[in-house]
Amino acid sequence: MKRLVLPVLIVVAGLLTWGLLSRADQKMLSPQEVRRIVDAPDSSSYSAVGTTTFLYKGKPLSVRIKVFHDAPDKHRIEYLSSPLKGVTVVENGEQAWRCDPQCQAVVSMDCSGSGRLGLFLDNYVVERVGSDKAAGRSASVLLVKSKSGQAKKRLWVDAKTYIILRSEDYDATGKVQSSTRLDSIRYTPVPDSMFARPSSCPAGPGKVMSRAELSKAVGFQVKSPGYVPKGYRIDGYRLYECPCGCGHKSAYVRYTNGLEGISVFETRANSGCMKEGKCDVGMASCPLRDQLAFTSKDGISFVVLGDLKLDELRKITISIK
Repeated sequence: MKRLVLPVLIVVAGLLTWGLLSRADQKMLSPQEVRRIVDAPDSSSYSAVGTTTFLYKGKPLSVRIKVFHDAPDKHRIEYLSSPLKGVTVVENGEQAWRCDPQCQAVVSMDCSGSGRLGLFLDNYVVERVGSDKAAGRSASVLLVKSKSGQAKKRLWVDAKTYIILRSEDYDATGKVQSSTRLDSIRYTPVPDSMFARPSSCPAGPGKVMSRAELSKAVGFQVKSPGYVPKGYRIDGYRLYECPCGCGHKSAYVRYTNGLEGISVFETRANSGCMKEGKCDVGMASCPLRDQLAFTSKDGISFVVLGDLKLDELRKITISIK
């Protein structure tokens, strides 16, 4: 569960109860066990410091982070070093904001996730593959794989609290795409003020709406790809307003398979700062971990992002009619 979409420290949180996984004959978690333990972090609040690493311009880049979580569903990530220094991601259980002062960008969207666990279980399996230490604590190591057998995530989970202390994400070719490691963690309540809407972030954009409502908001008929990979389904239509204040609006259509997402942005090519290409220049300076495919049809620009092979993204793009 990238990015023009919020960075995710945990996607399927707490995929472990030590008692369930300690049995010698228990390697793969059953769907019932995953469903039962996925809500474990709802009872844990904590603050932590660590490092997240991802590919930026073809090279690994590590950024220091602070992480705050207040049970059950409030989350905050602060990025402390360049090129993400100053970026803040806040989720208050209903709304989420990603504020990026360097790119002068703000993304706001709802936090609804109804049905995603069921979709995840349809497309992935979780295995216990060992035990280790993380953030100075005993942890169990879990491997999340697609039903076809491709490794997607490796998780180090606290043996006592079930909180994810370290994670690795694998791209479509099986290489490590990104990782997050907590160096220290303190289990303690976090003040509500840490999860308030940042003053620089708008309150409204990003709410899920119908396709007809979104078409009316952007002034053109919103289109959908004729093809998306097997296992993906629509995750909502949203309005994205250019953060530079030029006035142009984009339709944001998202698909998910329960863990990963595909984002489709549709914008009038001659609106606002798109006329001068300023938005594209601004985006070029922002770290993006996904592949990107682009096309333009009938005066509308379409940008498709996702953790897929480029040929697959192009196939999605070509199918938009």
